[in-house]
Amino acid sequence: MPTNSHDNPLEKNLEPLIPIKHSLEDGTLPISESSLYAGIASGRYPRPIKIGSRNFYTPSTHKKIRASFEPINVEELS
Repeated sequence: MPTNSHDNPLEKNLEPLIPIKHSLEDGTLPISESSLYAGIASGRYPRPIKIGSRNFYTPSTHKKIRASFEPINVEELS
């Protein structure tokens, strides 16, 4: 019996892979390449998914990294 892709729980959590180079070039990640990789080395940013010589992030990972650049409302800290 053929399975429907909607029935497979693994496929529900799959996200597309976005090349990091494209994200840096188009401004999706508002950071320089050297700062990104320094942040990865220090643990500030998650390690990318590596396929061959290319590095990728998922859209949810982009969202987490971009959230770290959101301005902090000083009034909320008081």
